[in-house]
Amino acid sequence: MVSLAELKTGKEKLELINQILLRIDTIAKALDNTRVDEIVGLKESVNSLHEQTLELKQEVLTMYTSFSENKKDFDTKFSSVNEKFSIMQERFSFIEQAYNDFSSSKEELELIKGFIEENKPVFESLKDDLSKYESMKIDLEAIITEATNNTKLSKEYFELSSKIKDDILRELEHCKDLVQELNYSADELRGLKPELLQIKKEVNELSSTASKVVLDASEIIKNKINTIFFENQRLNQEMIDSVKKLEEIKYDVGIKYKEIIQAYNLLLETKESLEELKEVIALYKEFENDIKSYSELIKNFKEQIANLESDLENKAQGLHEALEAKGEQVISSIETAKNEAIVKFDELVAKCEGYKIHFEQSYDRFNQRALMANEDLGRLAEVAKKELGNDKLIYETELKALRDEILQEMNEVSDKVINDSTGVIASIDEKANELKDFIDISRVNIDNLINAFNANYNQKIQDLHL
Repeated sequence: MVSLAELKTGKEKLELINQILLRIDTIAKALDNTRVDEIVGLKESVNSLHEQTLELKQEVLTMYTSFSENKKDFDTKFSSVNEKFSIMQERFSFIEQAYNDFSSSKEELELIKGFIEENKPVFESLKDDLSKYESMKIDLEAIITEATNNTKLSKEYFELSSKIKDDILRELEHCKDLVQELNYSADELRGLKPELLQIKKEVNELSSTASKVVLDASEIIKNKINTIFFENQRLNQEMIDSVKKLEEIKYDVGIKYKEIIQAYNLLLETKESLEELKEVIALYKEFENDIKSYSELIKNFKEQIANLESDLENKAQGLHEALEAKGEQVISSIETAKNEAIVKFDELVAKCEGYKIHFEQSYDRFNQRALMANEDLGRLAEVAKKELGNDKLIYETELKALRDEILQEMNEVSDKVINDSTGVIASIDEKANELKDFIDISRVNIDNLINAFNANYNQKIQDLHL
C-alpha cells in the first residue's frame, strides 16, 4: 500500500483523496445498509421471540386452565368417592343393625329358656295341686253324700215330729170329749150327789190332776213341738245354707275342676312343650354353635371392614395429599417456567440493548477509523470490514445460540408441564380406577355376606319355628 508521504504530485493526491472519499462513501453506504439490515433482522428476531414468548405464556395459561379443570374434575371424583364411602358406611350400619337384631332374637330365646327353667317348679306345683284336687274331689263327693243323708234324716225327723204332734192333738180332743161326757153325766149324777160328791171330788181331783197332767203334757208337748219346729226350721235353714254352700262348693269345685282340667291339659301341653323345648334346646345349641362361628366370622368381617375403612381413608387422604402436592408442584413448575421465561425475555431485551450499544460503539469506532484513512485507508477498510464481519458473525452466532437456548428451554418447560399434567391425570385416573375396582369388589363381598347372613338367619328361624 502507498502512504500519503510517498505521493509526489497534488494531482495524484487529489485523485487518491477522491478515490478514498469514493471508497469511504461506498463503505459508508454498505455499512449503513448492512447495519440497517442487521438491525431490522435483529428487530424481527426480537419481535418473533416476543411473539413466541407470548405464545408460550398463552400455552402456559391454557395448561394452567386445563390443570384447574382437571383439579375440579378430581374434586368431583373425590366427592363421588366420599358419597360411595357414605353408602358403604350405611351398608355397614345395616349389617350392624342386622347383627343387633340377631342378638335380640338370641336374647329372646334365652328369655324363653329362662322362663321355662324358672317356671319348672310352678309346673311341679300344678301337678301336686292336681293330685290334691283329685283327693278333694273324692272328699267333696263324700260330704255331698253325707249332706244328702242328713237331709233325708231331717226330713224323716220332721215327718215323725208332725205325726207325734197329730197324735197329741187327737188325745187332747179325746180328753175334751171325756170332759163333755162327764158334764153330761153330772145331772144324772146329781141324784147321787152325796155319793157322787165324793166321786165328783175324786173325779175333780182326778180331772184336775188329769187337766194338770194334760196341761203339763200339752205344755211339754207344745214346748217340744215348738222346740222341734224351731229346731226343724234351724235345721231347714242350715240345710238350705248347707245346700247353698254345697252349690257354691259344687260351683267352686266345678271351676276348680275346670282349672284342674286346664292345668292338667296345660301340664300335658307343657310336657309336649318340654319335649319340643328339648328339641328346640338341641337345635338352639346347634344354632348357638353356628352363631358363635358366625359371630366370629362377623367379628372378623367387621375388623376387615374397619381395616378397609381405614385403608380407604388413608388412601383417599394420601391420594388427596399427593394430588395437592403434585398440583402445587405443577403450579410451582409453571410459575418457575413463567419466571424463567420472563427472566430470559428480560435477558434477551438486555442483550438486544447491549447489541444496540455495541453496534453504536462499533459504528463510532468505524467512523473514527474512517477519519484516520489518511494513514492507511486500505488497511483501515480491510480491518473495518474484517471487524464488522467478525462482529456480525459473533452477533449471529450469539443470537442463534440464544434463540436455540430459549427455544430449547421453552420446549423443555412445555414438555415438562405437559408430562407433569399427563402424569397427574394418569395417576388420578389410575388411582380412581383402583379405588373404583376396590369399592366394587368390597360391595360384592358385602352383598354376598349379607345374603348369606340373611339366608342362614331365615333358615335358623324356620328351624326354630319362630
